[in-house]
Amino acid sequence: MIKVFCYLLNSGKFPSMKSLGGLACLSLLILLTASPAAVVQAAPSGSDLLQACTQSMKHGFDDMVGKMCTWYVTPCDCKIDKGIPLVCLPAEIPTETLAGIVIDGLKAQPELQQLDATRAAATILSAKYSCGQGQLE
Repeated sequence: MIKVFCYLLNSGKFPSMKSLGGLACLSLLILLTASPAAVVQAAPSGSDLLQACTQSMKHGFDDMVGKMCTWYVTPCDCKIDKGIPLVCLPAEIPTETLAGIVIDGLKAQPELQQLDATRAAATILSAKYSCGQGQLE
């Protein structure tokens, strides 16, 4: 497959791409042979969450940044990931309240900013809104 792709790029059938032929072939080869361990996950960190929620507290929760904050400070009880503390929120707690708790927690415990946003928010919120079941086993 790579040989066919490289042949087509270098054959002159795509004149605008010919100058990129070697580079494109090399890039494709690297992408196709990269080990799965080298693939970077694109999950936001606790630091990203702190920034998003701080901005959302000032500008509202309706834009993309606000929706990101809302997503992570209102955890579901879907129990999909082991090791994440369970959070049982009372009914009808405002997003602004949860965002404030998470912001304060991330500032008070800066080491949580290095975790992914899901784990950081759950760690902070579970201290106040524990389900009494610890974490997923």
